[in-house]
Amino acid sequence: MDSQGKEDSGHIIKQIFVPHCARGPKRCEKCKQMAEEKKYCLLQIYFHGGKVTRPVLELETDDKRQWYEFDLIKTFNDENEAKMYANEHEIRFIEN
Repeated sequence: MDSQGKEDSGHIIKQIFVPHCARGPKRCEKCKQMAEEKKYCLLQIYFHGGKVTRPVLELETDDKRQWYEFDLIKTFNDENEAKMYANEHEIRFIEN
């Protein structure tokens, strides 16, 4: 928690292109290859930017669209496995 009692991070499950590195698909051939397939992933979302370079994604929270840094924690084989994990662990599953 931060000094105001707010959480610093949280978990979600969302279908994304799995990043290979910070350079991204425009500058990295392996990222370009990996960007051809989306996977369901457990992500740790950081509500406050840090001093570490992380990938970012846009999410809607409190009726506002904002960019958040994230770490990829786990990938799932399919949507069903991801939804089961979300239900078991009470994690928000974001539909695309």
